[in-house]
Amino acid sequence: MLDASVLDMEKIEAAVREATDGRGADAVIEAAGGTNTFEMSWRIARPNAVVVVSAMYENDQTLPLTSMYGKNLIFKTGGVDATGLEKPLSLIEQGLIDTSCLISKRYALNDILEAYRAFEAR
Repeated sequence: MLDASVLDMEKIEAAVREATDGRGADAVIEAAGGTNTFEMSWRIARPNAVVVVSAMYENDQTLPLTSMYGKNLIFKTGGVDATGLEKPLSLIEQGLIDTSCLISKRYALNDILEAYRAFEAR
């Protein structure tokens, strides 16, 4: 899993700009909850983009409105809404979407406490 807190934010912004012909991301999902991933999420978003924040943070996050001026972003927050997942789950089941990059490690159910400790330690 990519830990943005140890990566150079400018390099990530540059990579997103290069991949989008300079526009920025149309939509960003912030699920990491790292020390600077909230800021990164709105920085890499293009003007008028949607930023979905489903991460849990140790501290409150602040919208630095003066830095964000002109972005006109739409923020959506909250827990994971599992309704409407039939289509994506079907595509994953058919092998049409590869989710292997999202799985960093597998644990047996008997090792659930170890898994939660690893999750908490990021």
